[in-house]
Amino acid sequence: MARRTVLKGLAVLCAAVLIPLGNPADAHAAVDCGLRPDRDLNGDGFQDAAVGDPYATVDGLAEAGTVTILYGDADGRIGEGERQTLTQADFAGTPEAGDHFGWSVTIARTNYGGCPGILVGAPGEDVSGATDAGTAHVITREPIGDDPDATVATSIVQSDVGGTVEAGDEFGYSIAAFGGTDEEPVTVAYGVPGENNDSGVVNLSHFTVAPLLEVQVRQGSRGLPGKPQAGDRFGHVVAIANLDIGKPDPADDDLARTLLVGAPGDVVAGHDNAGSVTAIRENLEAAALYTQNSPGIPGGAETGDRFGTAISVNIRPTTQVPALLAVGAPGEDAGSIRDAGSVTVLRNSNHTLVNRIGLTQATRGIAGSAEKGDKFGQAVAFRDDRALVIGVPGEDIGAVVDAGSAHIVRIGTSNISTPYPTLTEDSPGTAGQVEAGSRFGSSVAGLHSRGDGLEIAFAISSPFQDGGSVYVVSDSYPARSWEPTEGVRFGNAVG
Repeated sequence: MARRTVLKGLAVLCAAVLIPLGNPADAHAAVDCGLRPDRDLNGDGFQDAAVGDPYATVDGLAEAGTVTILYGDADGRIGEGERQTLTQADFAGTPEAGDHFGWSVTIARTNYGGCPGILVGAPGEDVSGATDAGTAHVITREPIGDDPDATVATSIVQSDVGGTVEAGDEFGYSIAAFGGTDEEPVTVAYGVPGENNDSGVVNLSHFTVAPLLEVQVRQGSRGLPGKPQAGDRFGHVVAIANLDIGKPDPADDDLARTLLVGAPGDVVAGHDNAGSVTAIRENLEAAALYTQNSPGIPGGAETGDRFGTAISVNIRPTTQVPALLAVGAPGEDAGSIRDAGSVTVLRNSNHTLVNRIGLTQATRGIAGSAEKGDKFGQAVAFRDDRALVIGVPGEDIGAVVDAGSAHIVRIGTSNISTPYPTLTEDSPGTAGQVEAGSRFGSSVAGLHSRGDGLEIAFAISSPFQDGGSVYVVSDSYPARSWEPTEGVRFGNAVG
């Protein structure tokens, strides 16, 4: 059962608990953060960020993991104010070697009142003797008794959200949340790619109406397409967005919240690790499986492509602008060049996803050339202005092997542009320099807000150099870096 603890000594966060505890609308009627920036955790009007270091040592315990909250600064820059480092001890838990707390981390609106909260995955957590069963954690603010600003930690295991705790499941490997207004509940998706010999599942909270407040989905179940097989890793990455997938009831709006699930190990037409993305409409009304063999998707499924390793959805600014979905396939070969990588950008049209453009390092306007092991598309992230950052952690810079790079591409309605040169650790404002094995671009994030006049930025991590760092690039301020006080792989996840 979910463990909830009222915490002392932590910064007050404006958020509310994610798991269903009675009627969420009644429980949190007094909480209203609708006018605050999307990323403002402590209510000071400035945007915050969170960085995971799942390999950090805690009290001598290797790979127990930490998460650093970087609060916003009064000058408008994301994450440039005070900091707060969290461990599982802050959730009334016990840090243990190999927990990998901070493997996934995101800031999202988490209740009817629109309050931001922090979601953290610890897929290496042992639960009741089940090794690497995994947990997820939430830090929230929830009125309790006479204290309207109680800070509450909630620890969630798979049995709390429609599944069963088992060894090797890696519950919390990926996390996404969507919703949170006066009119709509929050949907939370927990990726569990290690379930059933790595075939994988996703557990959902509030994805559907009562009585199914929690539901587990996998390929081939509940009318979903596909067939679960060992090694699929369904749930490796998850996202949720308003999309038009399937043929809705004519009485309903075409758009509905839709779960997107990457399964980079999926077998397609006999090709191992070809990969897939599954789109599941709210209430399980419709679903579609997309591979590189699907109509309207460029290329063809091949062994080792790992299509679906990374996914990101462009926020739809209006219902007239089609949503975009970027899908990374870092194992894509370019002719005889192994694992050069590619990114497919799809647009949502006529109840499905169709090709907008395919991107590689051979695409006109993108600098560089395809090389063995580049892994172009290992990480992708949109901002809310149709700009996309693509991580290329295997890029060699001259003779420097696996130094890594990143490209920023703006996807227009009829063309693309590259507003920045290729980014490497020799770019202005980085914390380090180009070095072998840094794998700059291993993880990326789009940091944006619904608040007017606030910074929108990209965060690009370099977790393998000098304890790790995160490079922040925006149109409003000079590029800069976040560095840890103490780090092992700081930037393994950014949210």
